[in-house]
Amino acid sequence: MTSIESGSNVGVAFGLVIGAALSTGLGAAAVFFPRIVKLTSTRVLASSLAFAAGVMIYVSLLEIIVKSQGSFADAGYSEGHSHLYATICFFGGVIVMMVSLY
Repeated sequence: MTSIESGSNVGVAFGLVIGAALSTGLGAAAVFFPRIVKLTSTRVLASSLAFAAGVMIYVSLLEIIVKSQGSFADAGYSEGHSHLYATICFFGGVIVMMVSLY
């Protein structure tokens, strides 16, 4: 069963989602106008994309680490050990991915 959230933050959340959708649509539509394309700087575009990718990766991985800590806690580990094991597993996974590339 799902619950419906209510409160003062719901309006802010919807406003941010609508703003993000409109800015994405505006950015995608900009490529259809040659004048706008000529004004762009590849350095600014690359920096913006790198920043956006970093934010998305950070948010995604933060959620994964929190779930991992919760799973270790549910398995009976203390809060400190849950944090330690989740961090070790995270960085262990990063190392495995880096090694597998080479």
